[in-house]
Amino acid sequence: LKLAQVKTLVFLVILSRSQTAKPMVEQHQQAICDSLLSIMKTSPSNLPLRKEILNALRTLLASDELNKGLLPKIEELLDMDCLIGTDRAIGESLKQVAFIHLTELLLLVKQDIKVEYIQTVVDMAIASLMDVAAPLTLQVTSVRVLYNIVVDIVFPRRAESEQFREILSSILECMLTKLDCMCVEIPRILSISKDLETLHKKRKEEKKEKEAAKGAGEAKENPEIKNEDGMDIDRPVVDDIEAGAVTQGGDDSSTPASLQHCFKTVCSLRS
Repeated sequence: LKLAQVKTLVFLVILSRSQTAKPMVEQHQQAICDSLLSIMKTSPSNLPLRKEILNALRTLLASDELNKGLLPKIEELLDMDCLIGTDRAIGESLKQVAFIHLTELLLLVKQDIKVEYIQTVVDMAIASLMDVAAPLTLQVTSVRVLYNIVVDIVFPRRAESEQFREILSSILECMLTKLDCMCVEIPRILSISKDLETLHKKRKEEKKEKEAAKGAGEAKENPEIKNEDGMDIDRPVVDDIEAGAVTQGGDDSSTPASLQHCFKTVCSLRS
């Protein structure tokens, strides 16, 4: 049911792009935004459902006709439990997309947004960037979020309040700390990468040696013998011929002419 509601909201947002339906959909701008927020609060922590909700939010943010209805709801959207759910594992997989949408939301009202809201997003991005267990993609996204906030919001308004300068200082301190960590970690990572590459080459060589030894063993067990006509005669065939000759008591008269010829040829080759 929740998924159907989300799909319906996305359909209405896309419908607002049509010049014919645009006036009708715009009349329900606030109702659409309120419905999306209600779904975000009441939906369970289900990964496919949460992805669809974030897709709906992205579609709504991209709509100039409807995204203004989200502006009064910024404080609620900044709550990560509302945005990505309460499940920790699902939340970690969705945090990257959530940060991107929050940045887009802040840029919509960059001239009028409160400093407290900016500080909230900055704190979340810094926490993700400094988390050594966070995926690399999330850390990269956090850097981009901080960069966009600095360039488009904080730096142009730095003269308005002391709080903006404090935000700039906290971001700068975060970047310097991260660079110090990278100076320590990068040589270790390169060393591990080199060791892994050496181990991979060693295993590859061992595999080749085993295959070569296996092929040599098979060739030793089944040597090839050629007769006068250059035809290959496997040893089991020779053994069968000899066994047949012994069974017949060595009597050439009881052996077919072709078999006698083959037997004599092999015996001459062996001698």
